Amino acid sequence: MRGVRVEEARAGRQNRDEALSNLEIIFVIAIAAILGYVILGHLVSPFFISDTGKGGDSVGIVKNKYTTANVLTRSGASYGMQEVNGTLSNIRIYSDQPYRDTLGSAAISLQLDPNYPADLEFHDVAVFFRYGDMVEELNFSAEEPLMPGCWVLVEHGSDIATSETDGGEEYRQVGDKFTLVINPSICVPENGVFVFEIVANSQTAFYGRFGVPSGIKKYGIVKLLV
Repeated sequence: MRGVRVEEARAGRQNRDEALSNLEIIFVIAIAAILGYVILGHLVSPFFISDTGKGGDSVGIVKNKYTTANVLTRSGASYGMQEVNGTLSNIRIYSDQPYRDTLGSAAISLQLDPNYPADLEFHDVAVFFRYGDMVEELNFSAEEPLMPGCWVLVEHGSDIATSETDGGEEYRQVGDKFTLVINPSICVPENGVFVFEIVANSQTAFYGRFGVPSGIKKYGIVKLLV
């Protein structure tokens, strides 16, 4: 009889030990899960939006997928004119040294991304023209004729796009399609390739390579190759 009670006592202690072991396992798993959550949160948090950051700035993935890098695209054919005095996209172009066998000016057709939710302001943009090792930053000008080293924004291929401000004329915001007429000081020969770039807020808003076809001297104005 005493032996039976001893066995029952041993069985009871074994059951309690097993129960404690199960609780310990559950406790360890819970602690591990909490630690894992905390560590994962610290590792992943830089990649998610924070609307309460310092100064109200968000960090990580931008909510709006549009940045200046993908706002502007080509809207159609672009044209170039030989290095002469003439008219391109209704803008009078001035040439101080006519070279009829080289490209002297160009009209670049651009548009905002159709889904872009706002206009793009052309304040403090930088416009670059590159051919080979030569790089030129063009300056905005609303004066006609358009002088070498300058550019102007044209909407719908007709009017010089300017707006009156307290500080004088400034290039205004644009929506939909427009044209940039450029008159670089750098001349590009037939079959040459030049790069045209627009930079806004230290980011590239547009980057395009354009080829100059043969026959500039013959045709005067040619369709640029892209």
